[in-house]
Amino acid sequence: MSDAVFSLVPVDRGNAALVGDVFRTAYGDSFPVAYVYHPDALLQEISQGRLAAALALDGENRAAGYVSMFKNAPNQNLWEAGNLVVVPDYKQTDVSSLLFAAYFNGVLSAGETSDGLLGEAVCCHYFTQVGNIKSGASDVAIELDQLDGPSFIGNRTGSARVSCVLGFLEYNAPDRPIYIPPIYAPILEKLLQPLQPRTVLHDPAPLPAIGTTRRDERYYASVQTWKIFIYSIGADWQDFAAGVLAEAKRRGVVSLQIILNMACPQLDAAVQVLKSHGFFFGGLAPRWFGSDGLLMQQVLGQETEYEHIKLYSATAKEILAWIQAERSAMSTGTGT
Repeated sequence: MSDAVFSLVPVDRGNAALVGDVFRTAYGDSFPVAYVYHPDALLQEISQGRLAAALALDGENRAAGYVSMFKNAPNQNLWEAGNLVVVPDYKQTDVSSLLFAAYFNGVLSAGETSDGLLGEAVCCHYFTQVGNIKSGASDVAIELDQLDGPSFIGNRTGSARVSCVLGFLEYNAPDRPIYIPPIYAPILEKLLQPLQPRTVLHDPAPLPAIGTTRRDERYYASVQTWKIFIYSIGADWQDFAAGVLAEAKRRGVVSLQIILNMACPQLDAAVQVLKSHGFFFGGLAPRWFGSDGLLMQQVLGQETEYEHIKLYSATAKEILAWIQAERSAMSTGTGT
């Protein structure tokens, strides 16, 4: 099998049914993005410009792997690279490298008008993390316990959950200023260093007296993960934060993530409220709203098994150390 020759082809009407077969070899029927199992839904995502996808085929036109790029953020000029899956029979070949190269050889292309390319690399192995760094991306966040470990067929980490490292490759300079909460200034300024220059404002505002919080969300019930995107902060923020936490507990959510728009002058005040409800730092979500996003998160109902988190870059290790220190300070009552 090591001498097998592969071709990389775009997903189309003739091969779309193979995508579900690839995912079943790695996740059974439990992958949280349902359209991968349904050819018509998959092709609709492609036709509407929300997804670009490719298959690796062996010499007998059998599917050996899949890779895609999709739009998942509020900013529709931002692409996310992900869902690189290799069929187990081909693990000892170079098909994974072929799939990863699709992001940079024109098979999948974000285009010159894109703001950048995000990638979530699982922390149960190093391959994607290494590829992201070697491609020029920078690690900017860690999403703790985001995925259900047992859904990874053959996962031997011993962990019930799998964390992810968020990497980012920026293509153009942002035109929107951002605010940085003073408590996170040391780590955020370090994460911003490899990116294009930003204008940082230093006149934070209190929580607004009027208006309601504007948000969007992604809820992945099968893996107990809930992501909430905050466009703007309203006078209801205190109640909103408490309500989200109560609803997350009711749903049995494990990974609860809130991404705050860093263009909001009330950012620091909003962070202090979230911290009072047990949220802690996750990292930077560059260009998530056009402007950058700040990731705050909670892990509910279980303890994070840090010993099973594999991290490649020094930056990712520094982010995790910050998270651990903040969580420890919060648990002992010494955090701010």
